[in-house]
Amino acid sequence: MTFRLKSPEPTEAQVSAAFFRLLAAQPWAVHVQIPRARIPRKASSAVRRAAEKARIDWYAQIVERIRDRPACLAFWRSNTGAGQIGTGGRFVEFGLWGQPDIEGVFSPLGLRVGIELKRKSTYLSPQQKIHRDLLLGSGAIYVVVRDPQDGITEIKEALSRRLEAPLT
Repeated sequence: MTFRLKSPEPTEAQVSAAFFRLLAAQPWAVHVQIPRARIPRKASSAVRRAAEKARIDWYAQIVERIRDRPACLAFWRSNTGAGQIGTGGRFVEFGLWGQPDIEGVFSPLGLRVGIELKRKSTYLSPQQKIHRDLLLGSGAIYVVVRDPQDGITEIKEALSRRLEAPLT
């Protein structure tokens, strides 16, 4: 008989996945996810134009989905990190230290929204606190989510306060 030790709390990746599913299911939210198309370096210009046209069409569909709603949070994953491009390629860094895990814009107000995902036992880093203070100081909404369901409620309440009407 083998025994497995079960983690007392979900990992940050599990919290993130659960929160994304819940947020994407909300009638007032649209997940903006950029389609990834790997185009070979030696691809013809016609192939490159077709890929770019597909991406532009995709963006147009997202804009229409947002425009069709009286109030909508368009959100996307905001990754940070560093890595090497290809084998022996150059080293690049991306994102800003401390930026929220999920960022978005709430229309019709054009209000920026930052959502930081944390496990129950973890806290904001000094860089994340600076970014939080910057966003809150500029009038944006910033929420730290430790439980996916509570996070949806917090975001909904914060957006409703700005709209001065309940968010449905």
